[in-house]
Amino acid sequence: FEGQSVVNVACGHSHTGVVTASGDLYTFGSGQHGILGNCKCRLGSPPSHMNVWREGSRSNYDSRCDSATPRLVDMKEKVYFVQVSCANDHTAALTSEGAVYTFGSAEDGRLGHNHALDPFWNCAYSPGKVAEMENHLIVKVVCANRYTAVLTSEGKVFISRLLRVKAHQKIESNAYMQVLKFNSPLSEKRARSITCASSRIFVVAEAGDIYSAPVQFEAKVFTHAHQREKPIVVDRVYDYATASNKVKAQQVYIGESCQYAIVRNNYGSYYRMTYVQ
Repeated sequence: FEGQSVVNVACGHSHTGVVTASGDLYTFGSGQHGILGNCKCRLGSPPSHMNVWREGSRSNYDSRCDSATPRLVDMKEKVYFVQVSCANDHTAALTSEGAVYTFGSAEDGRLGHNHALDPFWNCAYSPGKVAEMENHLIVKVVCANRYTAVLTSEGKVFISRLLRVKAHQKIESNAYMQVLKFNSPLSEKRARSITCASSRIFVVAEAGDIYSAPVQFEAKVFTHAHQREKPIVVDRVYDYATASNKVKAQQVYIGESCQYAIVRNNYGSYYRMTYVQ
């Protein structure tokens, strides 16, 4: 990146995403599932010399999509990226116009779209726009290992979900984005920031209160395409350390284990927060 300014970097389990000041997105590392967004060598069935590789087994995958050096993620039309987020098996990127593009594994509906998925591997090898969010201005995107969460300029939070519909003795699966609900006596709550772990999401409300909820992945089977899972409800998190200091949170930082979190307030002070799942 000599001669270029880097504005955002994100690391997944085995790959890295980089956004430059010119709005370009670069990725490098393992290319499994198409998480680099620029691999075209694994479309269709696997090569004859490969054993069949599916989700849950990390052996016997094609390494031709790996890249030890940063490579540009080509887009059909010019977009200016401002942020990238990387999880184990998928990647999400946010544009200056508030649009979200995702690519990589589509398991559990984690991409939030069904655009150009490889029918055998259930992956997107190039960025696909999350069309369901086109009427919202996205200000932040976060990838967890099995889902994607976005924060809108209106303070709403959406997460990717999987809709399974049984029709004519066949079950069809489609990804969609679902809004979170606050478990609060107030009818309206605006989110300030979001943080995701593997199976739990944290939301900081505009007033500085912290909310959290587990994220489940076992999708129900419905009989009509318009049906949806019940919205995930985030509950207020009470913690002695933050409550005793009357902390008004601005951001929560959490590891994959979810054993404790670090809270930053408006003044730049940090607190360790423990909670009961």
